[in-house]
Amino acid sequence: MRKEFNFFEFLGIESKETIHSQFIASVLKEDKQFCHSFLSRLETPCDFQDLYKIDTEVQLLSRDKTNKKTYGRADILIWHDKIDKRIVIENKIYAGEQHLQIQKYYDYVTEKDKRTGIACRNGIVYFLTLENKVPRSAGQAEYKIIGYRNVIIPWLEKDVKDKCNPLLKSAIEQYIQTVKKLTKYQGYLEKNILLSDDRIKDKNKYKSFLEHYFWQKLESEINGKPDTKRKYSFDKIHRYNCNKGNPIERSYGLIYGNFRKWFSVNSPKIIVSL
Repeated sequence: MRKEFNFFEFLGIESKETIHSQFIASVLKEDKQFCHSFLSRLETPCDFQDLYKIDTEVQLLSRDKTNKKTYGRADILIWHDKIDKRIVIENKIYAGEQHLQIQKYYDYVTEKDKRTGIACRNGIVYFLTLENKVPRSAGQAEYKIIGYRNVIIPWLEKDVKDKCNPLLKSAIEQYIQTVKKLTKYQGYLEKNILLSDDRIKDKNKYKSFLEHYFWQKLESEINGKPDTKRKYSFDKIHRYNCNKGNPIERSYGLIYGNFRKWFSVNSPKIIVSL
C-alpha cells in the first residue's frame, strides 16, 4: 500500500517549532472567524475576542520608548492596534526553554507605566506543547497551558478544515496528520520512559528506549520486504549504550537486501547499523 504524501515529512520539517508557529499563524490570518474560534477554544475573556492581528517571531519591546529593555521573542503574538491587549503563545515541540522565558512574557503583557504605576497593557501568556507540559521558566508568572492534542487538532478539524479553500484544506489535513504523529510519539515516550522514575534517572536506558523506538519505526516503514533482517533488540542497544559486551554484541541495526551483494551497484538495499 502506497504511503500518503506529506510535504511536512517530505521536507523534514515535522518538528521545527518555527514552521509550526508560522503554519498556525497563517491559518489564523486566513479568516477572522478562524482566529475568533481559536480564541474561543483558548477560553479567553470576552474583551480578548476582538484581537485579530497575528505576528510570529516578534521581538517584545517596552511601551516606554526611552526603555530599551526587551522581553524576548514571542513565537506567536495576537493583538489589536487599538486595544492594549496581547496574547503571547510560546510554542515548544522538543526545544528547551530559555531562562525565565515565560516570566519575561508575563512581565511584557503586564507592563506598568513608570510614572503612574498603572498597567499600560493587559495580556495572557499561553504555553503550547504536544502534551500540555508545565513550563520550567515561569518563575512567579501567571500563564495557561494548552496542547496540540486538546486545542490545535480539534480547532483545525472542527472549526477550520471544512471552511477553507481546497488548497489550504489539503495542507491542513497533512498538518493534522503530522501533529498526530508527533503527539503519538510523545505519548509513547511518556508511557514508556518519562513517567517512570527509575528509567528517567538512568540516562543510558532513556537513550536506549529512544533508539529502540527509532529502529521499530524504521522497520515498520520497510515492513513486508522478504529480505529484511532484524539485527537489533532493546538488550543489544542497551548493552551498546552501557559499553558492555564484546564488539560483536555491540553491533545492531537492520539489513535490507542481499548482504553478500552489498557492493553490487544494482542490488536493491537499505542497510542501517551502528
